[in-house]
Amino acid sequence: MSDACATIYGGTVPRSPDTTSAGPTDDAIRTHGIRWDERIATAQATVTVPAIDNAAQLAAWQAQVDPDAIGTFDKRLRWSGIDTADAVALLSARPDTSTTPEWWPDLAALRDACRSSAEGAELDEDWIAAIDSTLPPAPADDPEQVPFAHLIWPITLWAWTTLEAHIDPACMISVNSTARDDLRRALLVRLSHLVARAVTEDFTADRTAGRALMLRLGVPDAGLTESRVAYAAYCRRNLADGLDHLLGEFPVLGRIIAVMCDQWRVNVAELLERLDRDRPQLQAHFGIDEYAALDRVTWGLSDPHRGGRSVAILTFDSDEGPIEIVYKPKNIEIEQRYNHIVAEILAELGGSGEPAVRSLLGDDDYGYVSFVHHQPCATEQLPEFYGAAGRLLGILHLLGTTDCHYENLISRGPELHLIDAETLFEGSTVVIGSGEAVTREDPLQASVLRIAMLPTWTLRTGPKPLDISALGVRSQSPEAAASPGWRHVNTDAVIWASIDRRTPQPHSLPVEPGTPNPLGRHLEELIAGFVELYECAMRPETSARIITRIREFEGVRRRIVMRNTRTYAVLQERATSPAALRSALVRGFELDRLARSALLGEERPAIWEAFLAELHDMENFDIPYFDYPLGSMEIEGGGRMLPGILDHGGLTEAIERVTSLSVDDLAWQVRLIRGSTAARFAPAMAAPNAADAQTEAPATPAPLADAATDVAGIRATIETTSFPDRTSAPSWLTLLPVGDGGTDLLQFGLADEGLYGGRVGIATFLSAGDDPTPGQLDFAHKVLAPLVRVLTGPDAFERFRFLRDAGLGMAGTGGFLRAFAVLGNSGLAQRIDLD
Repeated sequence: MSDACATIYGGTVPRSPDTTSAGPTDDAIRTHGIRWDERIATAQATVTVPAIDNAAQLAAWQAQVDPDAIGTFDKRLRWSGIDTADAVALLSARPDTSTTPEWWPDLAALRDACRSSAEGAELDEDWIAAIDSTLPPAPADDPEQVPFAHLIWPITLWAWTTLEAHIDPACMISVNSTARDDLRRALLVRLSHLVARAVTEDFTADRTAGRALMLRLGVPDAGLTESRVAYAAYCRRNLADGLDHLLGEFPVLGRIIAVMCDQWRVNVAELLERLDRDRPQLQAHFGIDEYAALDRVTWGLSDPHRGGRSVAILTFDSDEGPIEIVYKPKNIEIEQRYNHIVAEILAELGGSGEPAVRSLLGDDDYGYVSFVHHQPCATEQLPEFYGAAGRLLGILHLLGTTDCHYENLISRGPELHLIDAETLFEGSTVVIGSGEAVTREDPLQASVLRIAMLPTWTLRTGPKPLDISALGVRSQSPEAAASPGWRHVNTDAVIWASIDRRTPQPHSLPVEPGTPNPLGRHLEELIAGFVELYECAMRPETSARIITRIREFEGVRRRIVMRNTRTYAVLQERATSPAALRSALVRGFELDRLARSALLGEERPAIWEAFLAELHDMENFDIPYFDYPLGSMEIEGGGRMLPGILDHGGLTEAIERVTSLSVDDLAWQVRLIRGSTAARFAPAMAAPNAADAQTEAPATPAPLADAATDVAGIRATIETTSFPDRTSAPSWLTLLPVGDGGTDLLQFGLADEGLYGGRVGIATFLSAGDDPTPGQLDFAHKVLAPLVRVLTGPDAFERFRFLRDAGLGMAGTGGFLRAFAVLGNSGLAQRIDLD
């Protein structure tokens, strides 16, 4: 932390290798343990320390909220009920720490346990060998070692001992030692993920830059890579002082470690108590003997929500072999109803009528479902698989489903299953940062493309574009490839570098690793399955039954995804960086980045409450979770109700979609399926082999027609192939470059606003020359109407967003206006200053 922050909060300035860091004061740990949302809420009640110059901290905060300096930081303060003076006081103050925080006793107890754990063998190498003998073994599918496990393991054992002291012993009787190891390892891994970067920075503080570079490059250094002397001494020393040194360096860690241990204890106790209570039901639904031992627990299969809760796979012993089920600590009624409606619809096409996935609802917000194993299918089964995938695509389209990316579907032989139905019945919501509703009139938002089963590129997963769709995702190589990771784990040479690891095959694909994604070769089967389902749903009796089942979902809780989940995950990484763990202010500034999108409006929007809910969950070390009862208009998240975010619910849209099925709409959806797949798999959809292509007779060029006739024909084709976007302006389907256009990847979507291939260019062509008719000019002006409205409107933030999203600075406006001038729209240029 900075000298100023250290003085304010009673911490310690980061030490250099030749200095000694003092231990932390209780006051410093408590102060750095105050949540960012609580700091903001109590900003006016802080006690100022006027001698501190906090201009740098205020600028750092502003830079995270308002990086473009467009004036949104003042709104951020004002909408929280504070002004710049209050912000200065917040940054220059020591918050009230007279009240003992709820997590403080746990932190004190685990620190005592750390001190005791350092006792034992005289030599550090013997001590660490004793720790080795107690560590839980790594599972076969995740053999990598846990960084700094020897430092974290005593904390984990303390949490386990505390759990055993408070849980009914009857709940532990049927839990095998292997399952206990799995549960403890889950906490060990999560704590390691939290502390490893900071602890590594501290441990390697005296490592030279040259040696660090050589280790990253993989140059052998036997003096470090084969030794654990320094590592063992470091772990034991920090345990012996009760984490004094580490909490002195990283005081934010105090609350985080204590809260994570508490969440883990609560969640494990909750799971084991529920299992003990539900044994008769588990036997009836899944065939698990009432006294079968819980043998394995694969924890952390989903993002942590609502106090660190996560999905887990539970494996039970049985005479016939292991039985696996999935435990979900949330209301799963929507999944249960979904599996029944899918079975009922497929029964119309010859299916069994029985749900492919069984489920059991718990008394509270939890449940169990049968585990679906990923199983690639034989080559001869691929047509059957893609036919089934097409039918599933049709069902998910009818039910208004989103977020069906490669992690949410699993292929099992010739079948494809949705394993998380929480995004059925997507309604119209106010998009964070736009102030507008995503309405039903948007032709792509109401189409098969929003489901995310079809090719969908994203740049949100890293620097390179990635197709995250269930059917378009890239098949992985069976060979190991370089990726970021820990090297020389738990040795003197530990370092974050590049390691070789195998990337698992996406479970939504029906092929083995190394086999190219076969979607392009089986597009016709996919379309045939979709058409079969669609035409079945068009039958009046089938349509009526589907609508009846949809209405029965009313009141069932459904999750609503406010942002891309990776956005939250990346921000959590930033908010637990070494710098953020040194200073509660730095951590708070990072979390406040979430405010950016809610500030692009003149008035405080309804989504501001969603941002506050996000802060609450992020400070609870969760991925924010929002849900609501279907049929309601009020979302719940972060411990608060959030009215005004839903424009209208997804049940209404689904019913309208089913009632409006038509031959024309079917042709439109098939067109989108073909276009999106062609954009992704064009080479695979070409001639079957090169020899066949070479033997084809070359096509005879068509004779050149009259140029004027050609232009008129092109103009007519452009008009007739257009369709209205959600603003009723004409638009077109097109292939767009992914990202900045620096790749050869294309995505299928609406024409952008650009001069080359976009709507400005199309309108310019329609109006160019001496022969455009009044009707053609009028059509061209309709194409540009949304752009004209934005650029001439009074909303400066809307104009800023448009130029930003179009990839332009303010200087780019001139290029647009000069293009408009071609259309004879000189009045537009006069209304906006080109300079």
